[in-house]
Amino acid sequence: MIKDIQPEEIETVKKNLDSFPNLKEIFEKDFLDSLLKIEGRLRKHQSFWILSDLSKTAKLSNNLAILKSKFPSFWALMNRLVNNNDRDNFYSAISEIEVLSYFYSSFPASSLEYEPSIQGKTGKPDLKLAINEEKYYIEIFNLRDDFIQREINEIQDKIKEEIDKINQPFLIMFSTELSFKQEDIGEFVSFTKSLLEKSELLKSGNKFDFLKENAKLADVEFFESKSGNGHVCSMLHPVRVLNESIRIKTRILSKIDKQIPGGEKSILVLDNSYAFHDNYEVLDAIYGQYCFIVNPETHEIKETRQPNGVIHHIKGKDLSGIISYSGDFSNRRFFINPFATCKLGETEIGLFASQEVLA
Repeated sequence: MIKDIQPEEIETVKKNLDSFPNLKEIFEKDFLDSLLKIEGRLRKHQSFWILSDLSKTAKLSNNLAILKSKFPSFWALMNRLVNNNDRDNFYSAISEIEVLSYFYSSFPASSLEYEPSIQGKTGKPDLKLAINEEKYYIEIFNLRDDFIQREINEIQDKIKEEIDKINQPFLIMFSTELSFKQEDIGEFVSFTKSLLEKSELLKSGNKFDFLKENAKLADVEFFESKSGNGHVCSMLHPVRVLNESIRIKTRILSKIDKQIPGGEKSILVLDNSYAFHDNYEVLDAIYGQYCFIVNPETHEIKETRQPNGVIHHIKGKDLSGIISYSGDFSNRRFFINPFATCKLGETEIGLFASQEVLA
């Protein structure tokens, strides 16, 4: 059962906000009041979950304080952060806050330009850094999970929330097909309600298919709940086989095509904080698939990478390097592009790198 936000969770957010009063000055009162309402968990603005964690609240407070004093487009960025209707915009804003706060605290504001126009591109990179008679273009990219998977998760969460509203005594388990869409949720919930009214059919293990135009979109099963309390959960996501490294590579190349200028020193920043892929898949996307080559004569095994990464693609030459981080920008990894049209010198790499540099 998806519980409502609990009073103690609200108190934690209140306490964290009291510890960082600058957040009360930055966020509008109506927005904070809406965060502190007891309501369904799935309806909560994503900011609530950041503010319920003391360390994340502290970081947000520090980053916003930096940007409020130095970043000219601060309030436009805040509007994106608090927009409750666009989660993609929220996560994009969180990434920008994390990264921009580093640049605006490390370099003079006069050396930075937000969203500079680029001739011949449909989009704009997030930042231009002009320093030491050089220009660097920086694009910040929140690499969230696969869009289809996010949509599946959202659909199934909404189904759980709606069925949870029904007063019933069963353990209800359901699964959806890839063809199930947001607009099918209401009909599927009504279908489930109609079955609950026919309790004589609801024997453990009986599975009921939800059909639309003779095509199966979902199924539902009812089991006796030992506690006597109703509960609902999804059994399986639709089966999908994803190659994360290929997905990451494709999205990076799309970013280059739309927002990275050619013939300039450019850096792409990947925020992996809200994705389930690992560092190895990022490496494969950038430098090519990791593999082994066996010498048929000597049987010697050699570790190598296939030449199919971002750096090997014709568009990849427009990137001087890629920064990858998860959660904390100070723990970023810097990936050098050895095939870049505009390569970075060692001193220049130092402007962007933190602890680990890979080539």
